[in-house]
Amino acid sequence: MFPSSKTHSQKDQRENDPDSKRHAVAFFENTFGFVLKTPLKDQRELYKKGDFIMYDGDTPTLTEVARKREWENRGEWYSKSFTTVDIEERKNALKAERFIMFNCTYDTLAMTTVRQIMKYKPEAKHTVITEGEGFRKVPLNEWQFYRKLKNGKWEPFVPDMTLPDVQFEIDKNG
Repeated sequence: MFPSSKTHSQKDQRENDPDSKRHAVAFFENTFGFVLKTPLKDQRELYKKGDFIMYDGDTPTLTEVARKREWENRGEWYSKSFTTVDIEERKNALKAERFIMFNCTYDTLAMTTVRQIMKYKPEAKHTVITEGEGFRKVPLNEWQFYRKLKNGKWEPFVPDMTLPDVQFEIDKNG
C-alpha cells in the first residue's frame, strides 16, 4: 500500500462532485442516449465504489467521474509529454464500469473502463505533490478522448503526441 498524498476533502467534493456528475450525465445522454432514471440528488452515496448510475437500455451502468483541474487544454490531451493517464491507487475499491476524467473547463474528457485501469499495477509517483503515492499509469491508447464542439455535441479525437522538433544551435564563440 502506498501513502496517500491527498486526504478526503468535503470542500473539494462539494466544489467538484456535483458539476462533474452533471457534465458526465449530459455527455452520456447526448452522446450515447443513456438515461438517468433516478435524479443525481436522489441517488444514494456509493462512497469509493462509483458516483452515479445511468441506464444503457435496461442495463444499469455505474460510473466514476473525476475532474483534473490542472488539465487546462481545451480539445486536446493534458500534455504531449504525458503518455499515460495516472489514476490514484486509492481508487482501487471502485465497482464502477466506467471512469471519466474531465479537464478543468468540462469541455474535454478521457473515458475508459475501470477494468482497463485495474490491469495496471500501482507505482509510486515521486513529485512535490504526490510524495510516493501509488498511481496506476494507464497508457493513452486505453482511453477514448472527446472534445465538446460549439454546437454542444461531443466529438471523439486521438491525442496528438507529436513532440515539436527542437533544434539547438551551438554557440562556437562560447
